[in-house]
Amino acid sequence: MKKILLAVALSAVCAPFAFSQTSPIGFDAAIREAAAYLSPRPAHSPVHPGGLGIGVLWGASPDYGFPGNVALSLKIPSVPVFWGIRLGLGDGPFWMGLQGDYYIIGSEMIPTLSWFLGIGGYVNTWFGSRPAIGFGVRAPVGLTWHPISLFEFFFNVAPQIGAHVRTGSGLSYDEDRFTFPYGGYFGFEIGLRLWF
Repeated sequence: MKKILLAVALSAVCAPFAFSQTSPIGFDAAIREAAAYLSPRPAHSPVHPGGLGIGVLWGASPDYGFPGNVALSLKIPSVPVFWGIRLGLGDGPFWMGLQGDYYIIGSEMIPTLSWFLGIGGYVNTWFGSRPAIGFGVRAPVGLTWHPISLFEFFFNVAPQIGAHVRTGSGLSYDEDRFTFPYGGYFGFEIGLRLWF
């Protein structure tokens, strides 16, 4: 039904041009071109180049607080996963994390600006006097801007939920060793990648 409605709308827009004496394409071709432009595309399309992507990002969430965390952002050629290797900031316990996202949809909104939707997972490890491990799933949705093919600026929010396991031996009586669900918040990220 969605495709039928899209075709009807495009017909109304394209008809005057398709039947124009100066039009280089026919009516059917005009609809196909417009539909192809508007339809969602896989994330390996020009929305995200297919080479090596490497950059940095800053992220934060209500759960982990501010100043948040920094990460190395990495996209390896031929592997359809966007990786993030995280390092916590601030005065709290030192922690590191790894996340991986597979982008289900990447669709160009206007030239150089696109939106994306993904699904992924994460694992975080806290060190020090209160060691713990957290893991779960996330669903990033955001915008990506390619002013030139080398540079990509991106922003996304990532709803996520998971579990938290305290691994230390010195738990007080009111502390749970295993917590699920843990999270359920919207983290956000902003960053830059270079594509080679």
